[in-house]
Amino acid sequence: LSEAQRRALQATMSGVMHAVYTPDERGSERIEPYLSAALDTQVNDHFNEAVVFYDDVGAVGFLHLYARLRRVAGRSIEVMRANIAVVPSHQGVGLTTRGFTRIARTSLRHFLVARRPRYFVGSTLSPVVYRLIARRCRIVVPATRTATREANALYEALFGDEPLEDYGVEVGASESTRAWIADSTDPAIRFFLDRNPDWAGGFGLNFVARVNAADVPYALASSGLWRLASRLRRRRR
Repeated sequence: LSEAQRRALQATMSGVMHAVYTPDERGSERIEPYLSAALDTQVNDHFNEAVVFYDDVGAVGFLHLYARLRRVAGRSIEVMRANIAVVPSHQGVGLTTRGFTRIARTSLRHFLVARRPRYFVGSTLSPVVYRLIARRCRIVVPATRTATREANALYEALFGDEPLEDYGVEVGASESTRAWIADSTDPAIRFFLDRNPDWAGGFGLNFVARVNAADVPYALASSGLWRLASRLRRRRR
């Protein structure tokens, strides 16, 4: 992207984020610097791609995935991060899943030729996003499943004793989304709420998820199976 295109993309993503998160005094100045750093291809030069979703009025959501190399315990590890935001009126319609799927499909060659460990690292304020990750990634820290020694070591190196990150924003989730989360019996949702009960107040749960050559096809296959199960449930109603 040219500098003008990058600024335009940042403005679009910023507009979506301000529609989702209502900044309070703790986080009112963090959105713009965060987006600027994430979109900096000089720093995150290993991989940097965004998918933006629009309706008839304008942008309603986006998924931005970027990566850089980092040395952890003497090893060069590809650390991937993502920024996800969907306006309340379009939550619960599968935009996040479609964004992940589109980026994974268009970048499958990049994923398969990796010669080093690769991990998706982040901090999510959304129980729904954590559920998506926990369902589609075989190795996740923290999670109900046992993780590998390498994944645990990376989590410790990145986050130490800080399982949560204070973003200083109020999460703009729709009433239907909040009600679904509160009533959900899904193990991933309950695990997230147990670890991060104040998510709506702007606290994100830090996590590490392995993304190697076998994990990407697994995630794509899992997405297809969950969509099929969802369609079958709707037909039975």
